[in-house]
Amino acid sequence: MLVYAAAAGCYLLGALYVQRTLRYFGLAPGASWLGACLWAVSPGVVYYIGAFWWFENLTLPLLIVVLYKLLRLYSGRALHWLDALIIIGAVVLSCLLRGYLLAIYGILFGVFLTLISIRRALPARRRWQAWLLSAGLLLTTGVAHVPILVKNHSMFGAYVLSNQAGFELLQGHNPVTVGRFMFGWDNRDNPFNQFVRAHIPQLDSLNQYQESQARAQVARQWAWQHPSAEMRLILRKTAIFFSPENFVADALWTSWSPFTALVHLAFFGALLLTMVHYKGLRFERHDALLLTPLVTAWVLSLVFFPGFRWRFFAEPALLLFPLIVWHRLQTARASASRHRVART
Repeated sequence: MLVYAAAAGCYLLGALYVQRTLRYFGLAPGASWLGACLWAVSPGVVYYIGAFWWFENLTLPLLIVVLYKLLRLYSGRALHWLDALIIIGAVVLSCLLRGYLLAIYGILFGVFLTLISIRRALPARRRWQAWLLSAGLLLTTGVAHVPILVKNHSMFGAYVLSNQAGFELLQGHNPVTVGRFMFGWDNRDNPFNQFVRAHIPQLDSLNQYQESQARAQVARQWAWQHPSAEMRLILRKTAIFFSPENFVADALWTSWSPFTALVHLAFFGALLLTMVHYKGLRFERHDALLLTPLVTAWVLSLVFFPGFRWRFFAEPALLLFPLIVWHRLQTARASASRHRVART
């Protein structure tokens, strides 16, 4: 019961901080609550991830909380001890539950520190607070992962956090992949398994760490020797990542969701309008914080394959950015109307 209570609490927390994030970007209370409700009923949150007991149900809301607090720090808010503890606790817990979040948070804080450092109007004290927060987070995260490193060293003789990377890397870079996870990858009659065994004849004699390293080497060699196939895979993986599909754990192909399709169309529409500076639209620096989890999840999908759990962390930006651009268009239209009235 405690587990489900935690998931329900994080669900409500995520909706609350989606609303706060939209308010930060200037949306009115009604519009920001509408955005929170849309996130709360989105297919990934309600069913495709939310209906399963997976740690993503805890870690995505925590990411939204951390993102909001970083946005507030970027805007000049002082860093209080409680906020620092919340940020560090949320990030460390999330990374322990899902190792790939190390990549998302690592890049997110890199972007945050870059934005903080180049913002001239920010007092020097605020910059130091941001750097101290990041240093404390790095230290705490490192200490929290020491037991994992020690355990893997005792088992495999190497200080690694996981042996999964080599397996997943080869899943995404081989001559038989379709750009997504291949079920039955270890079946003897599977073409992928046959490809692996042809390139790693000693496969059955390797431990998990050695097998991961061998698979990673095969993946790198294949990618280097087949650049045109790699380029096609990049395009295919990108199309899968941004398709209106909602990924589930036990199906190669899943149906498209109208909700997801509309969200993705709205996102690319907002992105295009901003890129061509329609009605004076411009990217603002703090947009980078909002979009970083999306970009990182996309890059992870290119490095490995489009993971339904990775894309889950891109979905808030896919939903929120069109709402933010819509608000900017409304603001620009209202400003233009006032100028016309003033001239008359």
